[in-house]
Amino acid sequence: MDTLHNSDIFYVSSGSEKAPPPSAIRGRFPSYGLPCWELSATQTAMLAGVVILTALVYLHCLANGFFSDDIIMILKNPYIADWSFLRKSMTRDLWWFTNPNLNHAATTSFYQPVQSLWLGFGYHLFGTNPVEWHVAKIALHLVVVVLVFRVAQLLSGSANVGMIAALLFGLLPVHAEPVVWATDIPEPLSTAFELAAFCLLVQRAKNGWKGFVWPLLLYALATFSHESAVLFPALIAVYVFLFDSGASAFSALTVQPASIPRRLGRAIVLSAPFAGVALFYLGVRLAVLGQEQLFGFALRVRTATLVHDKIVPNVTVVHQSVGRILLTLPSILLWYLKLLVEPWLAGPAHPAEFVTAPSLADFYAPIAILSGLGLAGYFVFRNSSRVSLYLFCALWRLVAIAAAPAPGIKLGTDLVFDRYDYLASFAFCLLIADLAERIARQGALHRRGVIGAVVALAALYAIALWRVQPVWQDNVSAFTRAVENAPGSAHDRMSLAGALLDRGDYEAASRQIKFASELAPDDAAVHFALAAVYMKMHRNEDALRELKLYYDKAFTRPNMVEFTTLPPRS
Repeated sequence: MDTLHNSDIFYVSSGSEKAPPPSAIRGRFPSYGLPCWELSATQTAMLAGVVILTALVYLHCLANGFFSDDIIMILKNPYIADWSFLRKSMTRDLWWFTNPNLNHAATTSFYQPVQSLWLGFGYHLFGTNPVEWHVAKIALHLVVVVLVFRVAQLLSGSANVGMIAALLFGLLPVHAEPVVWATDIPEPLSTAFELAAFCLLVQRAKNGWKGFVWPLLLYALATFSHESAVLFPALIAVYVFLFDSGASAFSALTVQPASIPRRLGRAIVLSAPFAGVALFYLGVRLAVLGQEQLFGFALRVRTATLVHDKIVPNVTVVHQSVGRILLTLPSILLWYLKLLVEPWLAGPAHPAEFVTAPSLADFYAPIAILSGLGLAGYFVFRNSSRVSLYLFCALWRLVAIAAAPAPGIKLGTDLVFDRYDYLASFAFCLLIADLAERIARQGALHRRGVIGAVVALAALYAIALWRVQPVWQDNVSAFTRAVENAPGSAHDRMSLAGALLDRGDYEAASRQIKFASELAPDDAAVHFALAAVYMKMHRNEDALRELKLYYDKAFTRPNMVEFTTLPPRS
């Protein structure tokens, strides 16, 4: 694979010919193209078409209202209309407004001040109109789609690859949740900052260390948008290591072992400034949240949640051991792969559970499948001129997936969320796009086949994406779908029960809590919630029975029980 070298960072060329200098491109393309991105007018129009198509498909979500956290963060946030909300959110955890009397004490492990800025400014711009909030999220997604194009173009050296990657990324059904959910800001916002930082780093490093200023500033915004961005320096290091020379990664490891120390040294040096920004973020996070909430490992079992003097049932949350997390990771990685190749699975919940002991279905089979895919990729691509790019895609996905779902894994709540695949899915789109272009280069027949396949895949994605957006219309719709997807999840059934309680449907809510009590018979919070609903239904005998079960289970372990005022999951 050929590369174009500058003083620090390199970008990958698509073939044997080196890309022409920007001055030659400007003379070749009309002024209404994008010569700075090496795009002709036709290619610019194609990119605009990808953006417009993505926007048109997402228009379906404009009929949605507010859902879950939207209601608490926007509608029921008593401080969001005050400009002081922005200032206070810089030095407190994300949910401080639910219990402001705690002053600076953190009640959650979420520190995402840029999200609070989005919410504060958004409220002053949009008020409580859900349509405008959804339009803003769609616009953010379109920015990310354009950045996906540019980064894919820089990595592959091909505008065609960038176009296909942007098209697939824009229409992936797994992105419905982070785009149509108004307050699901962290993942798309941090992704936008990370991709922009990566793009500028590749382009501007030729200016020496001055070229690092904007990438570092953008990366700092990414870290303060979502904690998963702390692993971004690893992506920089992998990029520099793999693309340090024209040789492929595998040949560098076998034929040119002497180059490995130089590659590794450059990777460490060029990723070090970003690691410094990550450490700065962790330091601020420590000062704001305290040591207990720094990584979200505080041991806590919640029996009930009280919001504005109203009982909101909540399933017990227990932090998982490191061993159990490691046993669960293979099945989680396989689930995120399934969400990409089976677009109809998109939704607010998935039946992924913690693995307490290794078994064939939950541990050994996922390990075997993932290992088989890795070995197949090695043998198929080891002699390819694009092996460095494909290896980079694999490592990008692993790093992004490892970082994003950490809070859910550590807290022991739902394990697989569509939104956690937002940044990681870029690697999938780039890989598919580059493979498509490689095949298309083999002749006219192959080119027509690739075009047909890409159009068919984009149509499949668009249809699935259009159909899934109403799922997040409101709490009842979303949690009904969650229960359908994961019928064995007590957590999702309790969430649906809470939505039904808001509608005043006590009978349906009691049925869901009853199901939850059968799924989690030792959870005191479930019995407490069911007793409260039975009392509202004037089923006093049933309420007394559930209260007895609650006391039996809660106070046999008094040191592990607490009443607290907490927001729902984020």
